[in-house]
Amino acid sequence: MLIHLDHKPKIFITGCSWAHGEWGEGKEQYTVVHEGLIHYFREIGYNVLFSGKGGIGNNTALLRLLEDLNKHYSRGDIILFIQTDPTRDYPKENWTEITRNIVDNNGYIGWCKSLLENFYTNANQIAKDFETTIYLIGGLYNLLPYQNFEKYSNLTPLVDSWVNLLTKQSINVGISDTWFTVDNINLNTIEKHLAQRIVDEMYKLDYNRNVWKIDEYFKPDNKHPNRKSHRILFEYIVRKLKL
Repeated sequence: MLIHLDHKPKIFITGCSWAHGEWGEGKEQYTVVHEGLIHYFREIGYNVLFSGKGGIGNNTALLRLLEDLNKHYSRGDIILFIQTDPTRDYPKENWTEITRNIVDNNGYIGWCKSLLENFYTNANQIAKDFETTIYLIGGLYNLLPYQNFEKYSNLTPLVDSWVNLLTKQSINVGISDTWFTVDNINLNTIEKHLAQRIVDEMYKLDYNRNVWKIDEYFKPDNKHPNRKSHRILFEYIVRKLKL
């Protein structure tokens, strides 16, 4: 039996499908079979409000979080944001505009950095409005380096990379979503050296999905962290935030 103590802060959790828990395979392919982080916090008596959703981007998750904060936030509550691929928030119809943004930011990683900085600005303002802190966790895509957070006074980078926390590897930057590939870019219109950098960066992000083959942390569906992975993240958060 769970006992919810009044003096415990509420835990707000948001993000994409990685934030939601372990996903099944076969007939349960699109079903959460264990709520992971949500379950573990509830198990020790916390009231958890989850506002994430599979497939959404960071700014969309932020808007969903804001709805919950407006309804339920009290001073001292804990806000956990599991960051996803920053390109998910970008409209997918205009490939020409996307290519221009990549070129203007001197590469695909530069464009992602620009998108993340926009997200951090939005998240920081919401945290300021509530006079609170949003704790960030790198999920499908890593957080920017810690020094980039100096201008975001109400954001705290808690885990720069969940993947690296699990595997003890060094997955640089993150894992690519599949909606946009080098095939969508007219490389012939781009200066040769920049075009090669874009190809290298995007292939590297795609290659990083090989981490999903580590069954210990990503089975059963080999696309999302499983309940063991959520347990490791949960225990890390509890230690760091002294919950």
